[in-house]
Amino acid sequence: MKTALCCGAMLTGLLAAGCATPEPSTLVRQGYSDVAAGNAVGAKQNAEKVLRNDPYNPSALLLLARARLLVNDNQGALEALESVEVMTASDWLHADRVALHESLLLKGLIKNDFRMFFRAQGVRNNITRQLEANHHLALVQYYETQGDPVNAAQAFRSYEEAKGQLTPDEAMHGFILYYSTLHIDDARRMWALLTPAQKAQLNRRYDEITL
Repeated sequence: MKTALCCGAMLTGLLAAGCATPEPSTLVRQGYSDVAAGNAVGAKQNAEKVLRNDPYNPSALLLLARARLLVNDNQGALEALESVEVMTASDWLHADRVALHESLLLKGLIKNDFRMFFRAQGVRNNITRQLEANHHLALVQYYETQGDPVNAAQAFRSYEEAKGQLTPDEAMHGFILYYSTLHIDDARRMWALLTPAQKAQLNRRYDEITL
């Protein structure tokens, strides 16, 4: 009896696994394969499977736009692309900027609107700056792990240039690196960005800061 129950449970699990919906990323990849093959129906179906559970998934919306373009449904493609832009504007912090960049390029092509390419350029620059910042921040962490504050400070300077505006915590991190490696001018710049509480904390740490 127990054996039968176990086999029944295993069969149920296998059946459930066989009926499971593929991951959204898998469906999107399959959809783009359909686009490459000129299969508009398959691409549309894969996009819609994702959008049923996630109506504002940017990758699926782009896929839907490309599927519609395959059948010359320019207006339908534009509607999908507008959704990408609306989603991005409402959630800029977590937005898919790569999807936004591609959607602007497609809109520019569909509408013959050169302004879209300028907007896409701005998004591309943002993506590039973020990648650059991520790269240098990883180097900062690597050099700190290696006990190499000199190279960590140099990497932080590059991070600072790529990032632009620093948060107070980042400014404090930079100050400690610059001050400990005697980059006084850089430390002085970071000092101006710190909060009074951070300055008090650093004065306690270093027995009064001298700049």
